[in-house]
Amino acid sequence: MMMVAPTFLGPTRGQERPPERPPQLIIFERQGAPGKIEAARLCESLKITMKELQAPAEPLPVLLVFHINESEADLFGVKETSVWRTDRDGGVRYELWILGMPTDETYSGLAEIFLERHFGVAIDDVERKRVVHAVKARLAGMVSVEALRKTN
Repeated sequence: MMMVAPTFLGPTRGQERPPERPPQLIIFERQGAPGKIEAARLCESLKITMKELQAPAEPLPVLLVFHINESEADLFGVKETSVWRTDRDGGVRYELWILGMPTDETYSGLAEIFLERHFGVAIDDVERKRVVHAVKARLAGMVSVEALRKTN
């Protein structure tokens, strides 16, 4: 069974929307998938990666995020954690597929791949590693809501 958790992280009523507002995520958590996707960490990785890539501060499309167990990958036709782009009826849809336990490495890697494709930029492997490392380092300084819940 797939659970749906539409998530929009953004300002509360009356606040100005920052130019790099986080994207709207629609998260599908498959029962039995290890861990839980932390939408705030994924959104933060997208914002940091946009700055690292010096991407324009334009609204991002809605992202469909699928979190499944590695043993079910064949069922969904997924070989690895990946970003899928689908062009349909004049629009573009992105799917982020997370296999197994989501980590900061997962979030930073997906953010870099998605933004590289979305903005049509190509960077070399050295720059890609630098960006992913920088994003992971910034995420490491974030407090994890899930970790706080476990300790309280």
